Amino acid sequence: MEKIIKAMRKAENRLAKEGVFVKLSMSPDMCILCNLPEADPSMIPALQLKKMPPRLLNDSEALADVLYQAFREAQVQVVLREKAVKGIKSIVSNRDAILGCVMPRLTSPEYEGEHLEELVHKPYLDTAIIYYIETNDVLCSITKDIAKSSGITEEELDEAARENLCRKLAREFSIDSMAQMLGFLIDDSEILFVARYKGDSFGATSLLRPELFRDFAQSMNHDLYIIPSSIHEVLLTRTDRLKLEDLREMVRTINQCEVAPRDRLSDNVYIYHLDSNTITIA
Repeated sequence: MEKIIKAMRKAENRLAKEGVFVKLSMSPDMCILCNLPEADPSMIPALQLKKMPPRLLNDSEALADVLYQAFREAQVQVVLREKAVKGIKSIVSNRDAILGCVMPRLTSPEYEGEHLEELVHKPYLDTAIIYYIETNDVLCSITKDIAKSSGITEEELDEAARENLCRKLAREFSIDSMAQMLGFLIDDSEILFVARYKGDSFGATSLLRPELFRDFAQSMNHDLYIIPSSIHEVLLTRTDRLKLEDLREMVRTINQCEVAPRDRLSDNVYIYHLDSNTITIA
């Protein structure tokens, strides 16, 4: 224990020399904790001593180096986040900046609850469209107050967001078979396809652009079931390949067992109609 405390003090001193003033402490369950100022607690590592090699715990110099590196990186992340937040603040006070980068995304009204009424939003199928801006991985949803103070109507916000989405989808949207993604075959992997943004989030927003599914449906010469596996991607299959009730049960099961509440979109299945280029609830 004495060597661990000695390592903590050494790490504190090294951080202090770089202008990072923290106090390390040890919890009853043998975790090293840090009171990094103004930090999001989720960004600060809690180093579990029980998982460290005994030889490291007996070497105060080596342990001090581990603590220094871990909490120094945490400080870097805090600084980056602060810069991102400042960037967000500069955007939300500028009408043109908002309209130039605002994006739509789909969310579950049930998950948003009463908070949805504070946001600029529009109903779509059984979901809601909300709007956000992003910089350096920090997202800011557009509230009604932000839109009002910036002099932006809800119609202007929706139009700008859809135009920005159109440009993004032209570059980053893809439809791939499950077999292609997994690299091997499993049940139904050859008849299920994934529609999403390449390396991005909120891929279910593609539902706002039915024409994205037209070429794929034409290649299948068939209407498509669209399965909202999360807010980040949807699955596609021909309407004659799998039974609708089986798909509904699959969506409900996946939502309850595998998808975090914030990422759930809907328990319903949708249909893309090739003849009318529209999407409806199945």
